[in-house]
Amino acid sequence: MTHQVLFLLICFLSGKDSASPFAEFKPIDNTILGTLSSLRKLRSTVDVSVVLFYTPECSSCISAKSAFTSTAKKLASLVPSVPMILLSCVGEAESFCFFKEKISHFPSLRIYTGIEFIEFRDETKPKKIEKFLVDRLLKS
Repeated sequence: MTHQVLFLLICFLSGKDSASPFAEFKPIDNTILGTLSSLRKLRSTVDVSVVLFYTPECSSCISAKSAFTSTAKKLASLVPSVPMILLSCVGEAESFCFFKEKISHFPSLRIYTGIEFIEFRDETKPKKIEKFLVDRLLKS
């Protein structure tokens, strides 16, 4: 049985446009339930994406997740083509996070441009997460 991965996608979604890379996703209050393979496909179809890797039981992750979600909502209209994704690194996604993405700590926030990424390396305070995302996403 495939483990379902919960991720957040804040961007312009046009479910009617079959050419859209997001057409297969069904939004539910800005939250998308998909599989790990659909996350891989999404990242391969966009130039820039933001991913917060977390574990549900981590207290720092809970705080970062909240800060990330509020920042993503603020940025949705400014960078509508950049998906903001929350990825829970449990179950099937655990080996992906540790071995493929080489995540060494949680939470781990990254901005991907193709296969390269910039990693957030500061305290997971809401203002610091917001500054990191705004500074890097709005200057490009």
